[in-house]
Amino acid sequence: MSGRGKKEAGKRKIKSFEIAFLRSAKANVTRNAKAVLS
Repeated sequence: MSGRGKKEAGKRKIKSFEIAFLRSAKANVTRNAKAVLS
């Protein structure tokens, strides 16, 4: 039981990290696009 809960917590942590990574990546892409367009 506790092992499964630990695994789920790890999955959740990875998911939030992935979301933050995707968000920063998207911000970088838009910034680069603006730099190219200007």
